[in-house]
Amino acid sequence: MRTALLLTILVACGTMVLNAVSEEAHACEVLSLPPIEQATADSSAIIFSGKVAEVRTIVVSSGMQDMRAALFEVDTYWKSQNNSPNYKELVVFTAIDSGACGYDFEVGKSYLVYASARDNGSLLTSIGTRTMPIESAQDDTAALGQGISPTVQGSWKEQLETMPMQPQPGNTAVETNNTLLMLIGSGAAIAGAAAFFSLRRLKDKK
Repeated sequence: MRTALLLTILVACGTMVLNAVSEEAHACEVLSLPPIEQATADSSAIIFSGKVAEVRTIVVSSGMQDMRAALFEVDTYWKSQNNSPNYKELVVFTAIDSGACGYDFEVGKSYLVYASARDNGSLLTSIGTRTMPIESAQDDTAALGQGISPTVQGSWKEQLETMPMQPQPGNTAVETNNTLLMLIGSGAAIAGAAAFFSLRRLKDKK
């Protein structure tokens, strides 16, 4: 009876640890959005409004999380990158799910988008930015003032081909801790099972 109880406790502890690690790895918490002034001046390389024509899944590389690419038909720019053309068609990347702070763009809907620029020229946004549906963006568009229309046709295909996503370095400390916790959880379950069967064998011999 005691052996069975011990096994149950060890397995339960292992399961709890594994579940905790899984939740931590997929959790994304946004306490507050940056004020408009900060988003405009510092954190955003480009600000525009447009309609989502398509959303694609982009495979990054083995062992790295895939991304989503939202393909926009742009109608207005408020900010663009230095020496960068104001494309009528624009690609913006985001994490593949909200657990990783990805923005859930819907095809056919229009958005005000705040995006940062990576070294390779690709644009990235998340739920931690002021990106929002255009119908909720009256305060932002009023603060941003008059924008400009896109001037260069461009194409989504060209942007996807010339701006390959590069895997970004992860948080090594977090990854190391998660690995350790997973090993502990798995080890607890295995040790419990081993102890249970060892005691059963001893009892059978007696």
